[in-house]
Amino acid sequence: MKYKRFTLVFVGLVIVAIGGRVFGAEKDRAGRAPLAETIGEHSADQRQSDSGMAGTGTDVGESGISSPPVTGRTAPATDAAPSLCADGEQVLLSWQVIKNAKLVSLCASRDFGKDTGYIQYRFGRPGAIELEFPNARTATQSQFTYSHYFRARVDRTEISFKTDRKYTLSDDYEGEGGKNLHSYTIVIESPDGESETQIKCRPLRPSELAKLGEALPNSDDSN
Repeated sequence: MKYKRFTLVFVGLVIVAIGGRVFGAEKDRAGRAPLAETIGEHSADQRQSDSGMAGTGTDVGESGISSPPVTGRTAPATDAAPSLCADGEQVLLSWQVIKNAKLVSLCASRDFGKDTGYIQYRFGRPGAIELEFPNARTATQSQFTYSHYFRARVDRTEISFKTDRKYTLSDDYEGEGGKNLHSYTIVIESPDGESETQIKCRPLRPSELAKLGEALPNSDDSN
């Protein structure tokens, strides 16, 4: 009788042990499946993140050279920037009127100098120039005056001429007192000199007004 009870207890322990192993294996498999899925999802998320990053920050072209992202700041203009100068002429200045987008240009011949070539002021639109000064292309240098003032953090250049009114093209930089102001203005005086009109512009390309310092009469010399 005791032998039978011992046998039953032994068999029961064996069954419990086998059942525990089976249950543990199933639990382990059940626990590993989510881990594998998590790894797969992370890899997919990482690929998606990497592909998203490729479209931001710097752009990499086919050459493999990265270029900086485009900002809101206007990039320096190139030779393709519009002007009223003809092919074969130098573009000494090219501005655009902020209010109506008309163009302002100082154009010069390739051989322009103190005693050679010509310089002309032009205002309007391509194919519809409203003012060209002077009309003739001889002795043009004597009809303009040049003025330049410079000190630390201040740079002012003016080009002036007269028709029935006085026109002054002013390129000014003011950096004093923490400022960083650059203004481009056309000032037109009335014939009687009692009033003036200011036309605000923006540059379309870097100006080359320094070339005029030796070619045009300097207004400071007459003071």
